[in-house]
Amino acid sequence: MGIYPQPNAWQCGPFALKHALLALGIVAHEDELAALARATVHGADEDDLARAARRLGCQLETERWRAAEPARVALVGWLARRRPVLLCIEQWNHWVTVVGVDDDAFIVLDTRFAGVFLLLPWSDLERLWRYQPRGRQRAPLYDLHPLLPRGAVRAWARFSRTRAAYLRRPENRDLARGWADYVAPLLDVSCPPATQAQLSTPFVELLGRHRLALLDGTAAQGDADRARRRLLHVGFVAETYALEVAPDLEPQAVATVARLVQAVDEAA
Repeated sequence: MGIYPQPNAWQCGPFALKHALLALGIVAHEDELAALARATVHGADEDDLARAARRLGCQLETERWRAAEPARVALVGWLARRRPVLLCIEQWNHWVTVVGVDDDAFIVLDTRFAGVFLLLPWSDLERLWRYQPRGRQRAPLYDLHPLLPRGAVRAWARFSRTRAAYLRRPENRDLARGWADYVAPLLDVSCPPATQAQLSTPFVELLGRHRLALLDGTAAQGDADRARRRLLHVGFVAETYALEVAPDLEPQAVATVARLVQAVDEAA
């Protein structure tokens, strides 16, 4: 349920929806989403994906623009509101997810590529996104599909240019593949954004405070390097979602991290 390439040509829609859900802290497997969308070997359209999104408590909207600049402004606006956006690119043949914009680069998840994360300047994204109807006189179309949670936002993944580049590296793809294995348990012991207060502690600060204790149990087993790497993964995910912990949840949060450090399979 993490971030990895699609295994076939037709499942790009469920994968794109999975990544949009993950950006909001909602974990779902692409096979479950394919079943909910009733996707076939011919793929899934926006109505199919909207059906699946509704089952996960979200609304997949559709906007249509007929000029590039208004489309760009609309896309940036949704990202600024912390809403991931699905685009069907290359003449409506392939689904991708846009999760952020950093300076001149849009952060796009495209599961045709081994590293999944792409950093695309607007000129490249516009070319891929533009749908050109037949006939020279017809205006191009730019359809975008923001994913809107019906309830309170549980989290928002702040994928910057630097974070996307980090996850693209071959040596860090184990973290991308196991992303959901970290997200779900960490969110269970974190404050939702709307309830974070002065008394809550940034998750990364909590990790620093308990680092030695979290690593002690594995050092005796000769697995210290792996444990340190897992703890780095926990910190990276917690920072990406800007997670915080309420005082009464700190013991539970430390216990959760201890289980992750000892049990997450990096080959998952």
